Parts: sequence; C-alpha cells; structure tokens
Amino acid sequence: MALATLAPLVLGGAVLLAGGTDLWPAWAGVFVVAAVSGSLAARRRRSVRPSSPPAPPPPEGSGSAMYAMQRPVRDVPATGLPDDVPYTLRVTSRSQLALIGPPGSGTGSEAAFIPLTGHNLVLSLTADGPSEVTLVRLQARVTEHASLVADGVSMAHSRVPDMVLSPDLLESIQRSVEAYEPLRRPDFEVRLDDGPAAVRPVDEDAPALPLTVPRGGGATLVLAPVTASGAWVHWRLDAEIVCDGRTYRPRWELTVTARTGISTYQPGGAPNSTPVHQLHPDHWDPATRDEPPGQDAVSRSAFAVAAHATADGTGILRGPSRTGPDPETGEALRLREAGDRHLAAGRPREAADAYRAAAGAGSGQAALTLGQLLHDRGDLAGARRWYELAAERRVGNAFNNLGLVALQDGRSEEAEHWYRRGMDEGDWAAADGLAALVAERGDTAQAETLWRLAAAGGRTNAAQNLAVLLNRQGRTAEAEELWIRAAGEGSDEAAVHAGFLRHRAGDLVAAERWWREAAERGHGRAAYYYGMLLARDGR
Repeated sequence: MALATLAPLVLGGAVLLAGGTDLWPAWAGVFVVAAVSGSLAARRRRSVRPSSPPAPPPPEGSGSAMYAMQRPVRDVPATGLPDDVPYTLRVTSRSQLALIGPPGSGTGSEAAFIPLTGHNLVLSLTADGPSEVTLVRLQARVTEHASLVADGVSMAHSRVPDMVLSPDLLESIQRSVEAYEPLRRPDFEVRLDDGPAAVRPVDEDAPALPLTVPRGGGATLVLAPVTASGAWVHWRLDAEIVCDGRTYRPRWELTVTARTGISTYQPGGAPNSTPVHQLHPDHWDPATRDEPPGQDAVSRSAFAVAAHATADGTGILRGPSRTGPDPETGEALRLREAGDRHLAAGRPREAADAYRAAAGAGSGQAALTLGQLLHDRGDLAGARRWYELAAERRVGNAFNNLGLVALQDGRSEEAEHWYRRGMDEGDWAAADGLAALVAERGDTAQAETLWRLAAAGGRTNAAQNLAVLLNRQGRTAEAEELWIRAAGEGSDEAAVHAGFLRHRAGDLVAAERWWREAAERGHGRAAYYYGMLLARDGR
C-alpha cells in the first residue's frame, strides 16, 4: 500500500518508535509519531499536587526500547509475615504501561519494572484457615524520590495494530493482546503526593475498613497509586491484619512514576509529553474520576502502526514472555550432558556432534555451547548461527555472545543491538561489552555509567575497565581503589595495574605482591614486571 494511500487514515494515529527518529522524517507530513525518549519530556500537571518540594528533575537517559507487554500482572512479595500465617494474602500489580530501568537499577540484578500512575494494585485476602480474618487498616508512606534513567518502555496492546511494519514484532504484539485486560476501577486511591501519603476510598461504595472476611471467604481490594511526580517514587504499603487473636503487620515495597517515556510529534511542532491517561484511560486519574474511561473508543479511532525506529531494525526490541530459558526435553538434556562429558574428556568433535543433536532436540544451552566451540575456532558465521538459536530459546548469555561476534565482524550497530538485548536479560557481560563499545565512540559518560552498573552486579572485568577509564581521566585514587578490589577478586589485569600504581607511589612491597600473585597465576606481563623488579634488587 503506498504512503499516499495511507495519508487520510493515519492522521491522528500513532507510529510507535523507540530511541531515535531515523525512520519517521520521510513521513513527517503524514503521521503523528510516538517516540521513546530518554529525556522523557515534561509531564502534564495533574490535580494531585505534592505539598512538599518536588524531587529534582531526573537525569537524561537512553530510552532505548519499546516492548509489547506480555506479563502485565506481577506479584509483589510481602515482608514481615511469619511462615505459619493462617490465611492467604497476595498483592499483585497490573499496569498497561511501565518504564524499564536497566539491570541493576532496582534491588536485584534484573531490569526494573516501574508501573505508571493510576495502575491497579490488587490485594486479595482469603480466610482459608480455621478462623475469620480482619483487615484493620492500610497505610502508605513515600520512602524516596529517586532519579530515573529509563532504558525502555513496556506497553500493553488492547488490539493488534492495523499495520506492523516489522515482522519480528508481530508475535510479541499478539501475545500482548492475549494478555490485555482493562484495569479495574479502584476501591482506594493511594495519594502519594499528599503529605503524608494517604489511602482514601474513591467513593461511598468502597469497602469500609476494618474489613472482616468470614472463614472460608475471601475479599479483594483494588488500590490505585497516583502521583504527578516524574521521579522514581519509592513507597511502602503497610497493613494491619488480625486473626486468632494475633496481629500481623505485612508490608510491601513498591514503586511508581508519572513519566510515560512517550512523546507525540506533530509535523512542524515540538514534541509533547503524553500522559498515561491519554495512552491508557483506564489508568486511574483523580482529575477525571467522574468520567468513564474511553479506552475502547480511543483505540478504535486511531490508526495504529508498530514499527522499528531505524531501518535496520535495532530500535525496538522484543520483550521476553518468560522469565527463563525454554525448558529442555528429557532427550535434549541427555544429549547435552553427553556433550558435556565428551568436552570434559577432551573430545571436542564428539562433543560438538552431541551438542548439535541436543540443540535440534530443543536445548538452547547446547546451542550456546556449540556456538562457543565454533567461536573459539574462529568460525564467526557458525557461532552466530547457533548463538541466534540459543537467543531464540532465551538463553541469556547468547545475546552478549552475539554482540561480541558482531563486534569482531566489524558490525558495531548490530553489536549494540545485541548488547542491549543482553542487558534486558540481566546479563552483566553484555553491559560490560556495551560500555566498551560506547567508550570507543567517545561517549565516556555513558560508558562510566554502564561499567559502574556492571561492576556493582559483580562483573570484575567491568570494574577493571572502569578503572582504566578513570585513570585516563586523571582520577587515579578512584582507579586504584577499583583495581585493588578487582585484583583481590582474581583479575590479573587489575593486579598488573595496581602494581604499577603502587610502584609509581614508591610502595615496592605492594607492587611486588600484586605482580607476584598475578605471575603465579600465569599472567605473562605480570611475570615480566615481577622479574624486572627482582633483577633490579639483585635477586
């Protein structure tokens, strides 16, 4: 279909782009474009205003990807509950839009999932023990306004777009549509911008607290956290529950933001930040509490298009639909373990045959290991083929290895694509590789951020690389601290650098210790420097 034919249909529609605008300028007179942007333009002010000074504006970010949301419901773990609770208590969140923080930005090593204001927080209480249960009260407290660097946006799809210009997005979007459900009208607002934060019923029909659940019964409360803050708002929900004369005080650590990461571009105009309530009206908005959400009408009136942001398809990445690699069949596991035994016995040819058979039977790990064998032999094309199969089966390290193959083959843009995919899978080696790539381009600020994240995630090589960068910038004390830490964790390269800095400072005892330890582990340059030191001292 020609672009001229599309013009009457797409005015007022949306092309979903991420991290750049390479694709859309040719269509600027036709389309309204939604773009993921690290800067995340200024938000629209809501009726909920903070009574305390607002948090400082967050730093610029990379905003590299848009995902079709395939796992909208997420469990929120409770703390403060003993193991023998005589009832069932579950809290889940559902958001039609969420920002993705890079791996390590949250509490664990995985990417952080940050829901948008007005999402559903569902508390389910079931009296499945011998007694009734009473929910006495709910209290909220904001614990921190943190800066937020978004590495992507996860967006629900209520229907398949009219056009999907990138075929590899279609399956992901279809799964998103299957997982889509409109948000429920909440029973309570959680007003996080008030001082102090408050849990308030939205109307007189909301359940009253205390709420008693009879034996064998259950109750479900829907809360909607609301904020106008563009920062990363960390907050805590506390409950008081009484059962069998005992009082329980569970709590949940939660986050929310009002920044959508999406801006609309009108031809000839500046980008405008798009509030979540315009993109998904079923997110609760206190300013429009009496107006029914118009999600269905909005979605049907727009001509929706999904497209990559760049011609080579590196702008939008598919989000994982599962939390781990595809499971292996019994036959695939048996063949892979046979390959492991051959490899351990020094029979690489037999190992490769077994891994190839295991990969054919569905083992992603076998495909990864076979790719590594070919990679070690210098067969980049063969390694890439098996790494891609491992990546399709969601074996995390495959994304990083694909980035390395692309880099060795001189395809830096493709390498960046795979490194960012690896980061989305929580692979710190990929963050390390991406940092090296952007540092080579001269973007030392982003490289430092990435290396710090990867080093905090336990990647020793990242700490070593960060130290090299800091040392080049004259930040010697910071560099030495990192080298000593990395050397203590077994990095021979870091030990060599630590030895140099100690030698330059006149601490020959420490220099000798670092060089000797690395030399004893077989590091050639460390052995040379250690030998030179011994020769100079007549030893």
